[in-house]
Amino acid sequence: VLFVSMFLPAGSHCSSFLILFVTCLSNGSAKESDCRFGYELLQKQLDHLQNQFLNLTKPADHYIESCRDVRPPQSSGLFRIRLTPQDPALFSVYCEMVTAFGGGWTIVQHRYEGFVDFYRGWQDYRDGFGIFGGESWLGLEQLHRLTARDSHELLVEVRNSSGSLLYAHYSEFRVGSEEQKYRILKLGSYSGSAGDWLRVHDGKKFTTYDSDNDSDRENCAKNFRGGWWFNHCFNSHLNGEYSNEGKYHGIRWDSTKPAMKFSRMMIRKK
Repeated sequence: VLFVSMFLPAGSHCSSFLILFVTCLSNGSAKESDCRFGYELLQKQLDHLQNQFLNLTKPADHYIESCRDVRPPQSSGLFRIRLTPQDPALFSVYCEMVTAFGGGWTIVQHRYEGFVDFYRGWQDYRDGFGIFGGESWLGLEQLHRLTARDSHELLVEVRNSSGSLLYAHYSEFRVGSEEQKYRILKLGSYSGSAGDWLRVHDGKKFTTYDSDNDSDRENCAKNFRGGWWFNHCFNSHLNGEYSNEGKYHGIRWDSTKPAMKFSRMMIRKK
């Protein structure tokens, strides 16, 4: 993608352009607006069309209760979930069928390029954002609904600057409601090669730049540019700015190590 500096006509909307819209102050310094990347908004429209296609090509009762219901030869992809037959609400998830732990995983978080901005407010983190099958955040409300109904395990994958893929597996993972600020209610036993760097965040509430629920005097989400279950502030922070600049910036699983190039969080019904 080529990014160029340009003036936009008055009344232009960011979604019409594959750029990040930037305004300049009177002193010449740049001030980033609330606009997102145009291609991200375009991808949301494509996701919406894909959902409409699913609705048109599948009967009304065609849904799964979790990604565990997806069986070979079905491959990874977008599926519709209804938690119970009586639940009127359907929502879409991306089911991953290929991992070292087998298939049936629901993608919660995925980052690998930095094209999707993770420095967002409470509403975005609650409802979800990004691109199905690409860089994305499922949404805290869906994460709560899934883990509140059934016991789930958590798998975190990270790739370091040397290219090594590491993992952290937790035997159980449960997130509270919005009234509880989506606090981590349960974090089971750890196994893996990445290190148990989520442990210090067990029991912590979720914080964004506009909803400060961490244990620090300052807003950790503001300082480290992304929402997370912060403490004082973090040992792990997978939603930080996609950057290697700054001692604690970037995608971090171990805050003492360099930033990661790739991260993926997945849950699976037990």
